[in-house]
Amino acid sequence: PAAAGAPDKGLAGDVEAEGGTYALMTLVFLAGGLVSVALRSRGGGFALAALLCLLVLLLDAGLSEAEVDIRIGFWLAFASVSGAGLLRLRSRRRERRRRRSQGSAQVPPRGGRLRRLAPPLLLAAPAIAVVVLLEALTTRDVTNGAGPANVEFSTADDGPAWSPDGRQIAFASNRGAGGIFVVSSDGSCIRSVTAGDRASWSPDGRRLAVTRGEGRGGQLVLVGVGGKKSQVVARGDLSNPQWSADGKRIYVQRPTGEFTTATFALSLDSGRLTRLAPSWVRTKDPRWSIAAVSEDGASVSPDGERYVFQSSDDPTAGVVGEKIFLRRVGVPGRSRLTNPLNEGDYEPVWSSDGRMIAFQRSGEIAMINADGSGTRVLTAVGGAIEPAWSPDGTSIVFARELYGPGYGSDSAALEIVDVATGKVRKLTWGPGALRKGTCGGKNR
Repeated sequence: PAAAGAPDKGLAGDVEAEGGTYALMTLVFLAGGLVSVALRSRGGGFALAALLCLLVLLLDAGLSEAEVDIRIGFWLAFASVSGAGLLRLRSRRRERRRRRSQGSAQVPPRGGRLRRLAPPLLLAAPAIAVVVLLEALTTRDVTNGAGPANVEFSTADDGPAWSPDGRQIAFASNRGAGGIFVVSSDGSCIRSVTAGDRASWSPDGRRLAVTRGEGRGGQLVLVGVGGKKSQVVARGDLSNPQWSADGKRIYVQRPTGEFTTATFALSLDSGRLTRLAPSWVRTKDPRWSIAAVSEDGASVSPDGERYVFQSSDDPTAGVVGEKIFLRRVGVPGRSRLTNPLNEGDYEPVWSSDGRMIAFQRSGEIAMINADGSGTRVLTAVGGAIEPAWSPDGTSIVFARELYGPGYGSDSAALEIVDVATGKVRKLTWGPGALRKGTCGGKNR
């Protein structure tokens, strides 16, 4: 099964396979009609059969729930067959009128079959060339230049986090022995840093807060960007680390019960974990559910006064159709920022100026103003998850689940979308070459 937020490619594949059969039949009937016309025999049956195949293709596309891209070649073929049919009807009417006026049918002159076949073939060749050219020019690039969805590699890069100076991006990957890696923001110089699951940069860009493991054996570790000076600062089932803007706290998520989570602040001075806000609903309240009380994918605002997360306000919804909610630190209530009409909104993250929030909307990267207004979807690539803002707010890096042949692959890559234009470019793509040492300056 596809992961959450991924497009349903099974139906699209079925439509494509069935459409290929009808398209082949259309070409056969068109070829038969062309030969029949060249030989001065009646080709109306071939034209009618081709038109029926084209109509079935169009009906199939309209009734399916899959995303179907009807290209210029179909419309040219449809117009050609329809036009030929109309001309054939007009010609037959003229012939009937002529027969009635003359009392008999004129016998068409005979000639060599090859000589009569040559002109339509000479006309068909440039017509086919024009169709192929228009097809290439009008094919819609759904990945917006970011590359194809089907890949051969199984490298999985995710959980990106931008450095404060904007020059590097930390991420988790299964490449090599796996762990936390760093890549330059131009896609060069990928190198391994340390073992771990997720990472967050310190405000001075010198250290990473890294979570390792799950359950009681989990750890929160501070490690230098060069991979040295590792220090365990907390133990337990901690996830989704985020360094505070003043560098004094690290925000994490922690289980608060069976399948429920909440957001905590870890003081680096005392080592104490403090929950940011109490539960907004009691257990016996009819609004209570696991999805409704959990604060998954939480992100704290730069001023430390608010945080956003994915949750539900429908006790029957579960994790499907979740929305983005906002809470103020220390305040019991919460407010909803988004109300998606599709599969749901997930993984919100604040911009560095606190004015915008990026999030995943059903496998695409979207953004919204901090007051809940001005929602805009930025990408159209499919499988886009886990956004992270650049320090200057002009770009968003995200992980893209790529789904290789058979969709059994765990392949994923990092890509960057320009906020102003929506243009997407690759950051990592496949295993690549690892570099030892430092990149982009001195790291501690």
